[in-house]
Amino acid sequence: MPLALGLAGLGLGRGARAQPTPSTASTLPKEVRIGFQKGSAILVLARKQQAIEKRLKSLGVPGVKWVEFQFGPPMMEALGAGAIDLGSVGDTPPVFAQAGGADLVYVAANPSTQHAVLVPRDSPLRTLADLKGKKVAFGKGSSAQNVTIKALATAGLTFQDIVPTYLSPADATAAFNGGNIDAWVVWDPYYAIAEQRYGARAIATTTDRRLASSSYYIASRDFATRHPATLEAVLDELGQVTASSVAGWRVAKSRLAM
Repeated sequence: MPLALGLAGLGLGRGARAQPTPSTASTLPKEVRIGFQKGSAILVLARKQQAIEKRLKSLGVPGVKWVEFQFGPPMMEALGAGAIDLGSVGDTPPVFAQAGGADLVYVAANPSTQHAVLVPRDSPLRTLADLKGKKVAFGKGSSAQNVTIKALATAGLTFQDIVPTYLSPADATAAFNGGNIDAWVVWDPYYAIAEQRYGARAIATTTDRRLASSSYYIASRDFATRHPATLEAVLDELGQVTASSVAGWRVAKSRLAM
């Protein structure tokens, strides 16, 4: 789906947005630092195509620095510390970051990547109700924590009914394969990798709309305020990458249907 572009966090409506063209050298950053995750498909694609680099270079911004993170909370910490300017995360990390005093703004929204509640292939756990009293792993403050809470609620359970185990995706992978946790709530591509490589079995996914979450592009308020035209150019380019990828998917789907 196309990005819902906007600088609402800056109080700029569509008609009032600063445009990239009039930017002067004094308002241009020397570098734009973008945080991304493996599951941020549009950012990964934009990076591969160097779409943002090409767009910003034409405006006089010489460099783009890509910084990879395993999941959202460390990215929000980096954003709050001024180590990156922009990043894409799920719905939960920005809430925790703002509660901790981070000065950030929501600049665009797009659908979240797929999440799943995974168990080992030979696990006796079959339903979400079976999670009661079990060790359930997820990243603390991540979108997976929110999905966990929603999933438990659909089974009439609460957070207090499980043994929450806070692990990064890398640590959770080891714990899952080592039999040290009973279930793992995570997003793609870790979800797909766990199924394909480790035989994980999903007992719930975010195809269930009750568990669905959102994803956002978040910028530091300082960067968004000082460089609105540069930010707008980045968002516009991401919108174009999104539109192109959706169009390509539709063409492929129509060909498969022939």
